[in-house]
Amino acid sequence: MEFLEEKNRFIAMNDAQEVMGEITYSPAGEHLWIIDHTQVNDQFRGQKVGNQLVEHLASEARNRKKKILPLCPFAKKITENDFENYQDILH
Repeated sequence: MEFLEEKNRFIAMNDAQEVMGEITYSPAGEHLWIIDHTQVNDQFRGQKVGNQLVEHLASEARNRKKKILPLCPFAKKITENDFENYQDILH
């Protein structure tokens, strides 16, 4: 899986260059990203694409010294269920 970055979103692509899903965020000040949407295309559901999108965004937030606030219900559930792996960047 490859991740492409566009303005305020990351897109998951497979080896065939098909869009598997996306995660979007809204910057709130210099140090906060609000995760507002995660979507996985129907044919890729059940393959943990959403989880990987949340993990990728979290990794990018760490690298860029940002905190995240997951308002998207899916991202919120992922970060709550695996709190130890996200606590350092949660707002």
